[in-house]
Amino acid sequence: SLGQEYRNELLYLKHQEKKDTLLLFLDPQGIGSYPMKKYKKLLINRFDAMGSFFSKNGVNQSEVLKHIRLALNKAGDYRTIYIIGFSGGGRNAFLTGLTLNDQFKNLNIISCGAGFHNPRYKGEINFPFTILIGENDFNYSEVNRLTSNKKVNLRSFKGHHQWPPI
Repeated sequence: SLGQEYRNELLYLKHQEKKDTLLLFLDPQGIGSYPMKKYKKLLINRFDAMGSFFSKNGVNQSEVLKHIRLALNKAGDYRTIYIIGFSGGGRNAFLTGLTLNDQFKNLNIISCGAGFHNPRYKGEINFPFTILIGENDFNYSEVNRLTSNKKVNLRSFKGHHQWPPI
């Protein structure tokens, strides 16, 4: 078993001995168990993790933010929190960084296969932000324009529009 479900919205892997780091996965289809299964070897005995069944493409972003805030409050204190999203989940992760960074000072955002879809956004990115993207991803040019900000770390891998390999 990967963890316990919480109100059909989260899959929560919490080790008996609490870890310093929490990973919250946002899948564009709302399949919170998918990235947790994909990265299971990375998670076990290293990180506590949550996979969201609520955050997905087509859900109102303010509702997604409310869900993420509740999930983080439920999780409690962690030294470091990574919000990791793929595609539309990556956009929600970025929006989380913009919106909740003041409330959760230990947020780190990792967007896989997407940046922020508003090309007019010129605001400051004041949180650690990593983009992991396939060299053949159709969103590559979108994320490349964000790299002028010193807080943005762009890493590419051989592949297309997908969750990155381990």
